[in-house]
Amino acid sequence: MQSDDKYSAYLRSTEFDDPRVSYYWDRYKRTGAEWQEVIDITKVAWDIYFLYGKNDSWGDIPSYPDFFMNQIGISEDISPRLDGEMLTEKIAEYMKKQ
Repeated sequence: MQSDDKYSAYLRSTEFDDPRVSYYWDRYKRTGAEWQEVIDITKVAWDIYFLYGKNDSWGDIPSYPDFFMNQIGISEDISPRLDGEMLTEKIAEYMKKQ
């Protein structure tokens, strides 16, 4: 069973050894609540994968992502459910544009 605690977050962070990957754990889910507002969903946002173009910039609040996938059961009209192969293809498309 996976847990949402600092130690479990640390363990997950050891799965990818890549300097481009950052891990954060937010005990109070403040970040998820902020993203919930940005993408206008009814659930706290977690396990969501956002893609932004190289010219996107944020102020105090992140801009709406160009593309995102989720694992929390958001309506398919808003965001497709996570599909690793499709996400990999989308990332490759974005990398070519950059």
